[in-house]
Amino acid sequence: MKCLELPIPALPQLVMAGHTVWPPETKHFERRFDLYDVVFVKSGTLYMTEDGVPYEVRSGEVLVLEPGLMHYGHKASGEQTEIFWFHFVHSPRARVVDNRDIPWKTVLQQGTSLDVKPPSHVMILPKHAQTDFKLYESLLERLVELQQLLTLEHSLEIHLLTIQIFSLLQYSVCRQLAPQTRAISEKAIDYLKLTMREPFSAKHMERELHFDYDYISRCFKKYTGMTPAKYVQHLRIEEAKALLHRTDLPLADIGERIGIRDVNYFVRLFKELTGTTPIRYRVSGRGYV
Repeated sequence: MKCLELPIPALPQLVMAGHTVWPPETKHFERRFDLYDVVFVKSGTLYMTEDGVPYEVRSGEVLVLEPGLMHYGHKASGEQTEIFWFHFVHSPRARVVDNRDIPWKTVLQQGTSLDVKPPSHVMILPKHAQTDFKLYESLLERLVELQQLLTLEHSLEIHLLTIQIFSLLQYSVCRQLAPQTRAISEKAIDYLKLTMREPFSAKHMERELHFDYDYISRCFKKYTGMTPAKYVQHLRIEEAKALLHRTDLPLADIGERIGIRDVNYFVRLFKELTGTTPIRYRVSGRGYV
């Protein structure tokens, strides 16, 4: 599935929302503008061409039109067609990705008390996809209701509604990952969480999960964006961060508890993954700097 990857923050900003019921033999006019246009078809069929690519958007489907690209109705609807739509702005421009290549369990930068700007993340929207429209209907109806009679009282709610819709759309894309890839990766995550304090062993992982390690690793990297060994490092450092904040244990003892017996290696790995030293991280978490 073709998807759009948008960098966040900042979050997309709503411009306008609406609801339209087209009689039969209606088609969309030709237009090019600098906004994203999210179109949900509740009933009927919308025939839309964007940048030379024709789309047939049926009942329950969504289409996201991109800024700067010419779009128009290439065919009149043969039946009454009901649509909800909203426009939003976002910069920089979205990157086109395939949903099969999205590492959904990628460990994202969490930030620390030393940061002065938010970490960079992304959000994913389907370009054209089937949806469970009932999940969106009440949100879209409320969005249009507020748009038609907007007051300061609801100025924040109308933007929160669009974020809820984006979140549902992203989740729908995530759920379409190949079932076996997801299942193997989730089992691997559970296994790694249980064994993170033990020396990493590809052979032992093969025996426990009943799959060849190379296959496990390929699925896992597609799902998380990292290898199983790298994921273990992440788990260990996250545990170390919690111990640094909650206890006064020496670094050597913390290393032992997370499965790293060489304190110098522990310090190097911690700095590599967090950008700061364990001591500085401990002090920052206690409000001293």
